[in-house]
Amino acid sequence: MGSVQSAGSGAGGIAPTLARLGKLHSRRYIREVTIFRRLLLAGAAGALLMLAGCPQGPGPYENYVGVNLIADQGVFGFSVLPSKWTPDAAATYLNFQLYSAVDVPAGAPAGAEAWRLEIKNLVPDGDFESSAVGFPPNGWVAINGATLTTITNPTAGFIDGQTMYLKCLDGTEMVDFDVRTAAADGFPQNNTYLVRFDYRTNKDRIVFEYNNLPVLPLPEGAWTWIADGDTGPTFVGRYQFPPVDIVPTVTVGAAAQQHYVFNSLLTTAAHKIEAYVDNFRLIRTNQSYFVRMPIADGEAALSLVAGTYRFSVWVKLDPGTPVVLNRFSSRAVQISLKRTYQTIAGEISTLTAVKVFHDGVAFDLSDGQWHQVWVDLPGHEWQTEGATVSMEVGISPTDETLGAGSLDCGSVLIAVPSLEMLPDEY
Repeated sequence: MGSVQSAGSGAGGIAPTLARLGKLHSRRYIREVTIFRRLLLAGAAGALLMLAGCPQGPGPYENYVGVNLIADQGVFGFSVLPSKWTPDAAATYLNFQLYSAVDVPAGAPAGAEAWRLEIKNLVPDGDFESSAVGFPPNGWVAINGATLTTITNPTAGFIDGQTMYLKCLDGTEMVDFDVRTAAADGFPQNNTYLVRFDYRTNKDRIVFEYNNLPVLPLPEGAWTWIADGDTGPTFVGRYQFPPVDIVPTVTVGAAAQQHYVFNSLLTTAAHKIEAYVDNFRLIRTNQSYFVRMPIADGEAALSLVAGTYRFSVWVKLDPGTPVVLNRFSSRAVQISLKRTYQTIAGEISTLTAVKVFHDGVAFDLSDGQWHQVWVDLPGHEWQTEGATVSMEVGISPTDETLGAGSLDCGSVLIAVPSLEMLPDEY
């Protein structure tokens, strides 16, 4: 009778065979699982790469990287299409002119130009450099025996080159400037203005006034300003008018006479004034000083898709300051980027980004180098079917964010404006 062997008996039975098969199956299973896992990981990594490289939202965003969307709008050479850039103010107030096609930022595209953007001083010879030394400055008059003359470096007390010196021994002596006659725009009625100047004094105060000398009553908006000075005789301190805590703007009234005066008609006190004054500047404050360029969707190099945009421009100290008479260096540059979105139903929304760069804070223009400044504007919410989108870029040679109190005369060079869409910021 034959014997039946169990699965676990015998050296050459089924058990060893099954064991070998089990080991083979196990190794194959592990290998297949490992391969499957590797495929999963590779697939996941590939999917991430594909997601990272895929355009998100409307438009092929990879085409936007590093593209200046306004490169063909006359911004490498402003003069190519000068009508695209529009000054907010008339030429009497704002100077926008070609400076150089050679002095441009390093690496600038072929054809790049540098342009001068300048808020003009409405007072002729406000730096007194055209006045005759030893005589009263142009446009200024001594009244009732006041002392008034023009000095120059190295005379003690000078500020920047030629400087006005004045001295009033009592309340009747005054130093007068007929602004209605002298101002480049005629100081027209209903406009508002701000005066700035630098000064030194050895008295404890200096008195400055807007009035209608030599008769009363005073015009609308007249004011008197009294500020602290030095108490010693050395004229060491250099001060700026106005101080940061006041904004002495005036609105021109109907009176025929309009004057700025050192000393006062409003007070009877026997003011004694002795001071050196320089860089006398007059700025009209009820207007803007931007140059702007609108960009319709069809005018940009690529479609204005939804996303974050950056407007940038290069700026530099104007070498013409103070070499050119009565021209001053800008103390700040302001740039803006505005998006206007209109739905097919006619609903309009706007979003504006503004940034101010102050000399000595954001950069040091005195180094004579080109500096790039920029502002970013987010905007992912448009692209409704049938809607239209446009943008506007702007540059101002002063800080307009605080209204009249931050305005000043000044000139700066600008070059290579650029508008870019930032895919990475979407």
